[in-house]
Amino acid sequence: MSASSRNSSPVAIVTGASRGIGVEVAAELARRGYRLGLLARNQKLLQEAARKLEGAAPAVRALACDVQEARPVETAF
Repeated sequence: MSASSRNSSPVAIVTGASRGIGVEVAAELARRGYRLGLLARNQKLLQEAARKLEGAAPAVRALACDVQEARPVETAF
């Protein structure tokens, strides 16, 4: 995918993206062509999920943080 088409892809931020419903939602969004921002507390599981999704999505970025705390979320954006 070219840089211009990659930048025109929709973007989705998925919380709880390291397992369960969160990772399944991220996988479906990847199949639909979304660029993904993945957020979860467990860095190891989050990185594993990101690696699995890298080939399916135009772009994947992962950030380990607790979305219950404002500062890490503000830093992410």
